Amino acid sequence: MFDFCLQCKDEAAVQFVEQAEDEHPKPICVAGAPECAPDEVCTESVKMNTLTVSQNNLGGVGPDAGAEEIRYSSAAVVNGRTVDLVLTTDGDFKTHNAAKNGNSGPFGLLSVKCGTSVSVNMKVVDAENGQPVVLDRVALTWYDLDEGKKEKGRATVTACGSTGAVVSENTELTVKREGDCSSSTSSVAGTGKDNPTSPHQLDSVQIARAVTLPFKGVSEFSSTLSLAKGFKGRNFLFAIEPSVACGL
Repeated sequence: MFDFCLQCKDEAAVQFVEQAEDEHPKPICVAGAPECAPDEVCTESVKMNTLTVSQNNLGGVGPDAGAEEIRYSSAAVVNGRTVDLVLTTDGDFKTHNAAKNGNSGPFGLLSVKCGTSVSVNMKVVDAENGQPVVLDRVALTWYDLDEGKKEKGRATVTACGSTGAVVSENTELTVKREGDCSSSTSSVAGTGKDNPTSPHQLDSVQIARAVTLPFKGVSEFSSTLSLAKGFKGRNFLFAIEPSVACGL
């Protein structure tokens, strides 16, 4: 507890408020969003998990054989029905390390080779009959959008059809809205030491490198992941969680 009134110094009060804002940055809407209500996105979005990877062969790169998809089984229960989350791509997926694709703890993970891009479609289907399941509200969050030294491997996520993009007021990302598409690009170098371990517990640096993309009335949604030229590849982490909209 700090009582700035004890010293009756206005600058002490300002400093205290600024420090609190740095430690607890608020969610903000990116300019150009047709609809943006972080509180509603936080409380009303369907949440899904990526814990059970039952098929792992996105774009045919492995490590599994068979259907060219990543399937997260029993990802959620929607209106009493168990649903799966299925990832596919119509393009060429150049992965850096196929063995890493799938998940990492509570996050979905895609290992992408530097200097390439891949479009990933995420579809919510009934676990029993495979039919699409429409969600009233859902939010996709991409985490750890950073890069290597000297802008090598600079990361960009582009998504179309969302109601906007939500970032933290301390964001490090360069975010643009063109038409119904939002792009979020890294600007700061990072290492494995600053990676998040939970979508529900992000520190100020981790939330500054994340973007939440809300969707309404959809059964599927897509993102394009791009990396500038660099060394080997980088991992893209995601969760079907409204993390940034909920703040710290």
